[in-house]
Amino acid sequence: MTAVAASHRSRIPLWWAVVAGGIITSVSLGVRSTFGLLVDPIADGTASDLGTISLAIAIQNLLWGLSQPLAGAISDRFGTARTLAGGGVLYAAALLLMSTADGAGMVILSGGFITGIAIGAASFAVVLSAVGRMAPPEKRSLILGIVSAVGSLGQFVLIPITRVLLDNGSWEQTTVILGLIALLVVVAARQCDRLRSPSTLPSRPRGRSERSSAAPPIPAPT
Repeated sequence: MTAVAASHRSRIPLWWAVVAGGIITSVSLGVRSTFGLLVDPIADGTASDLGTISLAIAIQNLLWGLSQPLAGAISDRFGTARTLAGGGVLYAAALLLMSTADGAGMVILSGGFITGIAIGAASFAVVLSAVGRMAPPEKRSLILGIVSAVGSLGQFVLIPITRVLLDNGSWEQTTVILGLIALLVVVAARQCDRLRSPSTLPSRPRGRSERSSAAPPIPAPT
């Protein structure tokens, strides 16, 4: 198989790029939106006050914003899929670590620092950049709007699920389940290896029939 054929084969339909990007943003932002339901259970379970939990969430928001430019640079250097997958793994690790928290320090580390960096690597900045490169210019605004809107579905779905989990179990179990859900980012990120801008694909070489049908060169006058 030639390099050109492999390159064309590696491309995926635009609608699948929208689905993959929507899954990533839905999970990333949806899991984050459940932290409001976890505040009281974590405070009670770790003997922390609400000020400590609020500090963790404030650090999370700060690092989310600060890590996005760095995540974009890493994506340009090492690839979108690796950046998103790394963010997904870090996200899951942060939630699993938070499920073992027994004091304020672990809550701030896992729910603040690690989660903030993870969201920055697996949210809008990297996803929209990848999908925007694949979408044709005339559809780019529409596609980016759809992916952004789909991201809100995570909040619509995960908040009720989290409420049910908390009502029927412990906050530690709920956090572990949310960590496993965060691994969906890794699954969807694999598709981003195949997101290619049409302009980056090599042009198809002309076949023999095309070359033979071309007009012969006009000899120079003697």
